[in-house]
Amino acid sequence: IRRLWTLALLLALAAISKLSGLALYPIAGLVVLLVAWREREQHAPFRRLLVAGVIVVGVWSVVAGWWYWRNWRLYDDPTGTNVMIDIIGARDETPDVAELLDEFEGLRKSFWGVFGTLNVSAPDALFWYGDALSLLALAGLLVYSFRAVRGHTPARESLPLLFLALQVLVVFAALVNWTRRTPATQGRLLFPVLGALSLLAAVGLGEIVRLATQVLPPHPHQASHTHGPRLAVVFAMPLVLAAAILPIITIQPTYQPPETVSTLPDDAVQLPSAISPIQLRGVHIADEIVRPGDSLEVTLYWHPTAHTANDLSLYVLVFGQETDDGIQLLGKLDSYPGGGLLRTTTWDLDQTYADTYRIEIDENTRAPVRPRLEIGWWRYAPGAIFDPDRSPVPPVQVEGGRIVGENQRLESGEPVDAVFGDMLRLNRARITSTTLPRGVPLSVDLEWEALRRPNEDFQVLVHLVDPDQPDLGLANGDHSPLNRRWPTSAWEPGHSFVNSVTLVPDVPPGEYRLLVGFYRLDDFTRLPVEAENPVNALPDRVYLPQTITITAGD
Repeated sequence: IRRLWTLALLLALAAISKLSGLALYPIAGLVVLLVAWREREQHAPFRRLLVAGVIVVGVWSVVAGWWYWRNWRLYDDPTGTNVMIDIIGARDETPDVAELLDEFEGLRKSFWGVFGTLNVSAPDALFWYGDALSLLALAGLLVYSFRAVRGHTPARESLPLLFLALQVLVVFAALVNWTRRTPATQGRLLFPVLGALSLLAAVGLGEIVRLATQVLPPHPHQASHTHGPRLAVVFAMPLVLAAAILPIITIQPTYQPPETVSTLPDDAVQLPSAISPIQLRGVHIADEIVRPGDSLEVTLYWHPTAHTANDLSLYVLVFGQETDDGIQLLGKLDSYPGGGLLRTTTWDLDQTYADTYRIEIDENTRAPVRPRLEIGWWRYAPGAIFDPDRSPVPPVQVEGGRIVGENQRLESGEPVDAVFGDMLRLNRARITSTTLPRGVPLSVDLEWEALRRPNEDFQVLVHLVDPDQPDLGLANGDHSPLNRRWPTSAWEPGHSFVNSVTLVPDVPPGEYRLLVGFYRLDDFTRLPVEAENPVNALPDRVYLPQTITITAGD
C-alpha cells in the first residue's frame, strides 16, 4: 500500500507538471494489474485493484484535478490544448506522413542540442554522433528483443523494459497527434520519457558491447569481460564532453550583451544626435543580398544618456514596395535592447552599444526592393508607442539593405539591348498599346539588368519625343526605379527586373518615339549609351523600337 500511495503521488505530480504525464497512467495501470494477477493467491485481486483505483484517482483529484477542472470551466476543455492551439496557431491542413517525416529533422536536432527559442544550435558533430549512437542502440535493442523472444533473457529482466518501451510509444503517439494539429515537432516534447529512453539505449548499447566483447580479442593479461566497461566509457565520453563545453562555446556567446564601440562603421547610416534619454546614433543594414524568407541583419547603435523610469522595448518595422493594399510589411521585431540582455533602467550610460538583430523577411515579399526601416520605442505591457522622453518625436526611418527575388523577364515586347555607362542594360521594352487617343495614359514596361553595380543613384529618363526634335520632351516619365524602392545603387549584377512607367501624351495627333536614358539628379549629366542597333541610339539616350501613334480621339 505504501508503494501504491507513492506511485499515485508521482503520477499526479507528473499529470500537473505536463500533459504528457497523463501517458504514465495506462502504463502504471498495466503494472498494477500485473502485480495483482501475480499475487492473486495471497490477496483478492479485484479488491486490490479497486483500492488501487480509489487511491490513484483520489490523489490525482487532490493534487492535479483542480487544474483540469479549472480548464474545463474556463475553456470547455480539461487539458486547455484548444486554447494553446489558438494562441500558437493551428496548421492550415493536417500534414500527411511525408510532411511529418520532413519535420523529423527538427525533432532530431532539438532533442540533441537546440537551445533557447530554437535559435541556438549545437555543432553538427553532436547530431552526427547522436544519430550513430541512436542507430547502435536501436540495433542492440532489436538483438536483445530477439534473444528475449527466444527465451534467452529472463522475463523478470525483460518485462520492465517492455513497459518502458510502451511508455515511449504512448508519448510518441501523443506527440504525433499534437504535431498534426499545430507545428510543434520539437524534441523537448520527448523529454518526459528521457529516463525511459536512456535506459532502453543503455540496454541496446550494452547488447552491442556484449557482442563486441565476443569479437574483440582479450588482452594478454586481462579477461575479455573488461572490454565492456571500456566500451561503455567510449560511448559516454563524447556526450559528457558535449554537456561540459556546449554551455561555453555555444550558449554563452549567444547570450553575451552587445559590445560597446567608440566609432560607427563607415557604411552605417549616421543619425543626428537628439535630446533624449536614448540616442540612436546610427543604423547599419547589411548590404548582402537577402532572399524572401531569409533574414535581414540590422545593427542599431544606441547611446543612452539617462535611465528610463520603466524598461522600454524597441521595435523595428521593415517596409517594402507599395501594393494595392498599402505599403507591404516585410518583417518586424519587438525586443528589449540586446535581445533582452540590456535594460533601459540599468544599462551603462554614455556608452554606444552595437545592438544587432536578424529580422526574418516575409516569403511573399514583392522584390526587388530596398527596404525602409522604422525604429522606435514602446512599453510592451500597455503597447503604447512613444519617444523615451515622452516628447512627440516620430520614429526614426532609414533605408538600406537589398532584397532580391527571382529574375523577372518580359516574355513579349521588343529587344533593345542598350548598355548605359557600361553598367546598366535595357534588355527589352513592352508597350501595351502603340496606338491610342490623345491624353490617354501610355504604359511602358522596361526590363533592366545590371552588368556591374553602380556606386550612385541615377534617375531614369523616359521622354515621348518627335523624332525630328529629340531634345524636346513632349511627355515625361522620369522616375527612380520601382517608385524609389529600388535605386540603381542597390542593383545586383546579373539580376533583372521589370519596371513599369506611365506617361500621359497630351500631344497633337501624329507619330512619336520614346527615348530612355539615365541622368544624375544633382547636375543632370547623362550616362553614355551603346546600343545593339546604332540607328536607335543617341550619345546619351536610346530610342525604343516601337513607334507611338497618337490619334485625335473622340
